[in-house]
Amino acid sequence: MSGWPLVAAARQVVHDRFLFYSCLSWWESPETAFRRRRGYCAQYNGALAAVLKELGVDCRLVHALRVHVPEDPSWRMGHVWVQVRVDGEARD
Repeated sequence: MSGWPLVAAARQVVHDRFLFYSCLSWWESPETAFRRRRGYCAQYNGALAAVLKELGVDCRLVHALRVHVPEDPSWRMGHVWVQVRVDGEARD
């Protein structure tokens, strides 16, 4: 497997692993959160980036200090996600 199908498979593995969204352990590394099966966006996406890098996929974490949420203009939280590049094409 390679390319975008490999990225999709890795994403599914990480998704299936994280059973609970949790902000109880801000200090845990993505690896620890993966092992404990809980975490928030930085831990989940940090774990996904680590898996993708181990598989040889070009990726990076993207950090936003504040995310615009049309349904809730008062939202003040940041967010972290993974940007992946395969064959010159980047996707978030």
